[in-house]
Amino acid sequence: MESSIKENVEIILNEQSTYGDIKATIDNLAGNFYRITNLAGNIKKAEHGTILPDGEALTPQTAAGCIFDYVRTTKFLRGIKKAIDLQLNVVGKKRLKIMYVGPGPHATLLLPLLPLYDETQLEISLIDFHQGSIDSLNLLISHYGFDKFFNEIICDNAADYHHKKEYLYDMIIIETMQKALSVEPQVAITNHFSQYLAKDGFLIPEAIKIFAVLADLQSELSSSSRKWINFWFKIKHADAKNKRIFLKEIFALDKNIKDNYDTLNLTENKIILPAVPIPNKIGRMRNLILLTEIIIFDDVILSEEDETGLTKLYFDQNLGPCGEGKKILFSYMLGSYPRFLMEFVTV
Repeated sequence: MESSIKENVEIILNEQSTYGDIKATIDNLAGNFYRITNLAGNIKKAEHGTILPDGEALTPQTAAGCIFDYVRTTKFLRGIKKAIDLQLNVVGKKRLKIMYVGPGPHATLLLPLLPLYDETQLEISLIDFHQGSIDSLNLLISHYGFDKFFNEIICDNAADYHHKKEYLYDMIIIETMQKALSVEPQVAITNHFSQYLAKDGFLIPEAIKIFAVLADLQSELSSSSRKWINFWFKIKHADAKNKRIFLKEIFALDKNIKDNYDTLNLTENKIILPAVPIPNKIGRMRNLILLTEIIIFDDVILSEEDETGLTKLYFDQNLGPCGEGKKILFSYMLGSYPRFLMEFVTV
């Protein structure tokens, strides 16, 4: 017998639930979604998506598999629930207009929350590039009787979509990203959709912060590759991380992106960022890495410690070791392969 979405999401939202309980619940929820939508293929197999002018749009199969990043799914559901409740109960909005960008075929960061609300409280729009995702979404929405929650379901490239309605959205959810904002079009879509967000509206995630850090990757990766064989390797790995040298927050993506960065007058389709000096004494910390922190909403945060795919450490394999007394030039490259560019220069 199919367990109800409400039963599943209440377990996920419960702070007292164990990781095992949450994993089993998400697996059950995903299984129901796959069955209802008849989504074919290996659900955990990564496939190449569609390369668009602003980044990669994941295939419906790959997008659906993101639900199995259990910490990510749990924290996004908790953060979005908190944001919706604040808008309804504190701000006093009568019916929230929500846009969910890049929901994939199952809209797993929002759809499981719907049984907790009345259809008069939420007016939802969805936009996804792949018609296959749109078809699956319609099947799910019809199966669960959620039709009255939805205003429109759009098949389009979100980075180019023109919102022609007179209203603005109270909440825009965008989860089209990978670690260090690489590959997928999170930055381009946020830059574009920020104009459609009401002045007091919430962007989810609220902010994505990228930090530049110096590390000794040989020590860190060699120890972690042992998969915690014993206590001493765990200590060695922790010690290597503790010796990292924090340099600076180099980029923050939030609803004020147009105010914070000159995205209208780009040089070579790049956002130029401030240079960062390298300390005079760095010891064995010769590798530049980028760390990602995702503030989903308020105090609901994803960081490296959460071991989610969105916040794994990022490093450029083509970038050689750094040296003392130099500085690092940073920029963010937009386009079909978005990513951070880094270059060491002598002061």
